[in-house]
Amino acid sequence: MTNWKTCKLSDVVNLISGFAYKSSDWKESGVPVLKITNVRNGRVRLEGCSYITEKLADETINFQIKKGDLLITLTGEIGATGFYSEDFKARLNQRVGRLIPKSDVDVNLRYVAYFLESPMAREIMWSTAKGIAQANISPKEVLGLDIPLPSIDEQHKIVELLEDHLSRLDAALADVKQAKLKAAQFRRSLLQAAFTGNLDAHDSEMETELAEDWRQERFGDIFKVKYGKAIDKSLRMEFAEYPVVGSAGVMTYTKIPLTTEPTIVIGRKGNVGSIQIFKEGCYPIDTTYYMPTISDFDIDFLTFQLTSLELVKLDSSTATPSLRREDLENVQLVVPPMEEQLKIVALLESHLSRLDSMLQLGNVMEKQSAGFRRSLLQAAFTGQLTKEVGSV
Repeated sequence: MTNWKTCKLSDVVNLISGFAYKSSDWKESGVPVLKITNVRNGRVRLEGCSYITEKLADETINFQIKKGDLLITLTGEIGATGFYSEDFKARLNQRVGRLIPKSDVDVNLRYVAYFLESPMAREIMWSTAKGIAQANISPKEVLGLDIPLPSIDEQHKIVELLEDHLSRLDAALADVKQAKLKAAQFRRSLLQAAFTGNLDAHDSEMETELAEDWRQERFGDIFKVKYGKAIDKSLRMEFAEYPVVGSAGVMTYTKIPLTTEPTIVIGRKGNVGSIQIFKEGCYPIDTTYYMPTISDFDIDFLTFQLTSLELVKLDSSTATPSLRREDLENVQLVVPPMEEQLKIVALLESHLSRLDSMLQLGNVMEKQSAGFRRSLLQAAFTGQLTKEVGSV
């Protein structure tokens, strides 16, 4: 890091905070006002922004944003940066800052933006942040950051190298996300095929009519839907035979079950429509419905079918998510012969295990790419990135 110096961010840029507009100022259209939610991942997006009149925009001209300006969030996801890329002007709301390079200093503003994204800057900002409901950092604290500053030529080189590496990384990540999206679509179509009797023909044009030897039944005509019950604290144990089950999963254990039969537990409140199967009894609490399984169904076939129905779509509440018993009882199930159920389960397990392996690989790649991005930014601001390139 020869010829590098360390200075305060305030030595190279000024930071101007946005204006405290009132909610009564917002209009359906007009001049956009950029808020903290509009600044993410190096970009400024207009989705969800608010608008003010031209008159108010003229009155707050000092908070004008133009193309190429670098913004930073000071609340919530603190330190998120983004460049404004629109041709038309906008205004800056409170808790968002605009970073302006000082005229007497040679500094590449993109170098500053990448520095603020680096692990060293992020860690200091988050350790400095205050607030209970959400994190806050002051302009003074941002400007107090130590920034390593090489010559302007090396700043340009670092930015060039970072943009080259990160653009390729982003392209690879986009491919991974697209593959995961296609995998999710394939899963849905696979389950649809399975429960219309067309799984064998899944790769060809799929029919939507029910297979001839299958019957369709109303959920409430097959199963007796029961409400779970609250459990007394004295019955809860860390180690016991039967799981105590809420809509989000196993909470604790008990020696006294509500049911000892193989049981289906479905989320009623909170995690609506969640499906859990217990083969040896359990204690479903009052955020769930439960029902014993029946001989008409292979338990794995039933689990796959209930999952395919996406019961969360039946959520009837505008506040706490909830599933009405009437809506659950009116769900239509298909009941093929047992031999056919077992065959479908075997085919689904084969297809989905491969699909899940692909999704797991995609998750690993996303996690590794995030680590690579952090390492790349760390190398850039410790002089290692240009050193390694120079030694090649």
